[in-house]
This record gives sequence, C-alpha cells and structure tokens, in this order.
Amino acid sequence: MIRLLILGGTGEASALAAACVGRGDLEAISSLAGRTRTPEFPPGEVRVGGFSGVGGLERFLKERAIERVVDASHPFAAQIGRHAEAACRAAGVPRLRLLRPPWRRQRGDRWLEVADLAEAAARLPALGRRAFLTAGRKDLDAFAGLREIWFLVRTIEPPAPASLAQAQWLQARPPFALEDELELLRGHRIEVLVTKASGGEATYAKLAAARALGLPVLMARRPPPPEGPVVASVAEALDWLGPA
Repeated sequence: MIRLLILGGTGEASALAAACVGRGDLEAISSLAGRTRTPEFPPGEVRVGGFSGVGGLERFLKERAIERVVDASHPFAAQIGRHAEAACRAAGVPRLRLLRPPWRRQRGDRWLEVADLAEAAARLPALGRRAFLTAGRKDLDAFAGLREIWFLVRTIEPPAPASLAQAQWLQARPPFALEDELELLRGHRIEVLVTKASGGEATYAKLAAARALGLPVLMARRPPPPEGPVVASVAEALDWLGPA
C-alpha cells in the first residue's frame, strides 16, 4: 500500500483521487488550500487548509508517513509548488507535478501574451474599454487604477471588496459552454478578454468565443514549475505511481 498526498483543487486532482479509490494499492489524501468557500471535495480522505510553509508540509509528510506526493494544484499556484519541492526534498519523498497542458493558439486567435497581470493592466487601455476579466478573485488589484475601463468579472467565489472603479460581478463555476460564452460577450458588449494561461477544457469556451467574435485576448503566462518530473495527464501520474 502506497500512501499518497495529492495537492489538489483542480479537476485533475479530483480525477486522480477517484482513480486511487478504485485501486487497492493506493491510499490517497487530498489537500485543498481552503481558499474556496464552497469547494467540490474529491473522493477519499480530504484535508483542508495550508501547511504553514515548507516546515509544516515536511512535518505532515513525516507524521502521516507519506511515500509519494503528486502536486496537481493549479498551474498558477506557484507558492505551493515551491513549498512542495522543498518539503519533499527535505523529507526524501518522491514528488511529481501533474500539470494540465496549456491552451494552443489556433488560426484566428488574437492572443497577446504578457508576463503577468500587471503587464496585462498596462496594455489593456489600448485594446478596449469593456473587458471580461477571468483572472481570479484574488488577482484584481493590478487593475484597480484603470478607472476608464468597465469590467465584467467572473469568479467562482462571491465578489471581493470592490477594488475596481467600474465592474459587474458574475459568480459561476465551470464548465462553460460556447453558446453561453458567446451570449455573455455579445450581451455585455465586451471588447477584450483578460485571462491567465490556465489550460484545461472547462474554461476554454471563452477563448473560442473570443476567436469567433474577433476579440483580442490578454493572456498572462504561466509561472515555470519547480525542477522535477512533470506529466500532463492523470494516466501518466498513475503510471508514475506504478502498476496496480
């Protein structure tokens, strides 16, 4: 029996946890950061809350006798990735990064890749005055100074305290359908989409809708993952864990 810690919060993490439940040789513990008030819990044992840094995660690995770690956290969860790498190295526990593939540019896409959301905010005024912002509830401060821009902000969580001068909030959970995204963009007269290069099918429809309407997309690049093995699918992660 292999005791596995899954650093989760993504669809890939939940799928991996479900696959582990179906195998008699894997005992999985899923860890959620606790940033979402109403998370969707994966199958099996679930732990909610942070580890209080590298030292706390290292202690958890030793106390629970964790033998493998799969970091299946969000592509932009850079801090937990760094902490996992350092804690696993200190504890001598093998670690794998399960990182969903990035979106691929298609003919007709008008993507403008930027280093981060601060650069996106700097470039936004030249592209439009009505923006669809899907960067996340905790990532809005970069746009607070753009008083001339009207934002449609979509988040999973309820609205945060207002930091944007002109904004309408939309609380919704993926997946999203193409027709719904087209209706949303048209109905709010959106001129530019602002997002992060998260990847995955659940939120891809907004990019297809922007392409269909000829809208520019400001796309913040992913942070690089820590050193170590990386796979792109649950099947590859299960292969890394070994045969059933």
